[in-house]
Amino acid sequence: MVRACRAALAPMRAQGGGSVVNISSASPTEPSARFPTSMVARAAMTTWTKLWADEVAADGIRVNNVLPGYTVADPESVPAAWTSSIPLGRAAAHREVARAVAFLACEATYTTGQNLRVDGGLTRSV
Repeated sequence: MVRACRAALAPMRAQGGGSVVNISSASPTEPSARFPTSMVARAAMTTWTKLWADEVAADGIRVNNVLPGYTVADPESVPAAWTSSIPLGRAAAHREVARAVAFLACEATYTTGQNLRVDGGLTRSV
């Protein structure tokens, strides 16, 4: 991810700006001892997104991160027991996460350094 973002830096600077949207997971906001390596890697991506957003903002480049929760192709096929802890009561469809990415990439022109949770309310913080 870091290498890909750095490779895109020169072309984005040349065109006067751009947008990077990383896709991580909602899991670093609710750590679990079951997946420590994944948790640490995703938490690092979340932090790096904020740091890099600060570094490249003066170049007109926005950097954001989408933190999807449980996401599947067909949310209707997921057993209710798997989604009982999600306030919206279901998993996300891929297209719902894609819409969040598109929003940050295109429409959210005054948004940078943010981690947008798309998880049906699963993770809660102030």
